[in-house]
Amino acid sequence: AAFARTHNLDATLALALRLCAEAVADDSFWIHYVRCLPSTYDVPTFWAWEDVARLRGSASFRRACMSRCAAARSFVLVSRSLGEEASSALSLDYERWRWALGAVQTRQNSLGGALALVPLWDMCNHGEDAGASRLAEDGSLVLMTTGVAGGEEVRMDYGDRSAANFLLHSGFVPPPSLREGADTATVD
Repeated sequence: AAFARTHNLDATLALALRLCAEAVADDSFWIHYVRCLPSTYDVPTFWAWEDVARLRGSASFRRACMSRCAAARSFVLVSRSLGEEASSALSLDYERWRWALGAVQTRQNSLGGALALVPLWDMCNHGEDAGASRLAEDGSLVLMTTGVAGGEEVRMDYGDRSAANFLLHSGFVPPPSLREGADTATVD
């Protein structure tokens, strides 16, 4: 936290850096959670340039390009700020940084004004009207589901987002049947 403040990192970058640190600490309390995270994410930072180019002519093309550039810029900023020794201790290279950013981008939740990765909660897939979640006064997570039978997947509603926001930040676009009037053909 002190490093993030000193080097003026926003909350997303600070959380990504923390994830990088947890990923290399075999004695980390979070290591089992970190190891079950996907190795890649279906967001612009991981897309081939040919896939980004499919968005050409839309506002989403510009946003996808900006996302890729921001990932590279933030890697340079963080690795220079850390210095060679600390970067080496974290095994911090662009691939690890990109992985951490992908995890944070697709899984972060706001808890009491702070960004966090919350095991289980952040692994729920999206489903319209699939339930809601909140933080209880005692700090525990309350996941409220509707009509989930034994053996069924627990889902949560990611909220009312545009098709472009789903695509660029979550890596998918829900079928139009999930949102009244959603337009999945245009992601501007």
